[in-house]
Amino acid sequence: MQRPLTAAILVGLAGPLAAQAFIVDAAGGAGSSFTQIAAAVAAVPAGSVLEVRPGVYTPFTITGKSLTILGGPGVRVYGLLGPAVGVTGLTSSDTVVLRGLELAAVSVIAQLSCRNSAGTILLEGCRSDPTTSLVGGQLRATQCQSLHLRDCTFQSTGYFDLAMQLDSSNVSVRGGSFAATNAVTVGATNSTLDLAGAYIGAGSVAPTIALHQSHLDVRATTVLAASYGHGAIAAGSGSVALDPAATLVSPPPQPFAPSLTLVVAQLPTLTATTGVRGGLATAQLSAAASLAVLALGAPAAPQLLPGIGQPAWLAPGTALSVAVGVPPLSGGYAVPNAPWVLGVTLAWQGAALGSGGVQLTNPAVVGHR
Repeated sequence: MQRPLTAAILVGLAGPLAAQAFIVDAAGGAGSSFTQIAAAVAAVPAGSVLEVRPGVYTPFTITGKSLTILGGPGVRVYGLLGPAVGVTGLTSSDTVVLRGLELAAVSVIAQLSCRNSAGTILLEGCRSDPTTSLVGGQLRATQCQSLHLRDCTFQSTGYFDLAMQLDSSNVSVRGGSFAATNAVTVGATNSTLDLAGAYIGAGSVAPTIALHQSHLDVRATTVLAASYGHGAIAAGSGSVALDPAATLVSPPPQPFAPSLTLVVAQLPTLTATTGVRGGLATAQLSAAASLAVLALGAPAAPQLLPGIGQPAWLAPGTALSVAVGVPPLSGGYAVPNAPWVLGVTLAWQGAALGSGGVQLTNPAVVGHR
């Protein structure tokens, strides 16, 4: 059973509307308001949308305000020292969306840094690898409560430079790839990491994923590779929930170190499309379960619920049931062809009831454009 969502319901979920839009063009072309992203970030009001045309831009940091930055092919942020792109100081009511940014640097790793933020951060189609930067790129998150990556690529070739480094952060990854040639690919300390449909590659250093008092969910269609020497895929301290449908490439006899608490069980998985204005936004839930619910709401920091192993990523009181039944489930809504839709950010998540009780899917945060 599906429940149709009307524009009025979306307005209620979206909160403040009518974001102001500005064009950033390094060449100063017709209709542009700024020639640098950094200048626009500093000048525009909170909640604005920056539409960035192809060009090379200097580094920028978003501090303590909601913004949506929409790039695309040919939009490159070029830094010499320090992070190429930074997000910091968001409150729980703030949301930042970064889409379609290439990060570049000369002789240091091109870093996208997210720090000290209670709000929601969505990175979509952002990339930094040896094709954009000499030693590749790195995503670093420190004390970020709700960080979501969709179809991002970070590949490091530098010694001791991880492709993803997490400290005290909650991160979900849908699609995309991460790899490090000469270092551990992913390091997580006091963090949670949810992988759905992502590729985590490896180079010469084991383990591929180093956990320290952290939890890792590995859902179906995720691919985890072992190092060239067939070392452990994950090691350290913490816990791992592994869907047996996930793919392990060249695993050793014991791909997960015995120091980790490993649970192998089918995990429900969710995919979603954003939908352009005037189009359709859709979500699909896959699970081995007798009953499932697909819901849409406002994104928030994850919260653990009694008796459920995975956290809920929808803000309390905002979740709307879109579809209920035996999985697979699908649901969606028509995206209004209206200016206020630009920059609206929502989140999907589902719950499935199976033989092992109730399990929650990965979250899928979508930012409309």
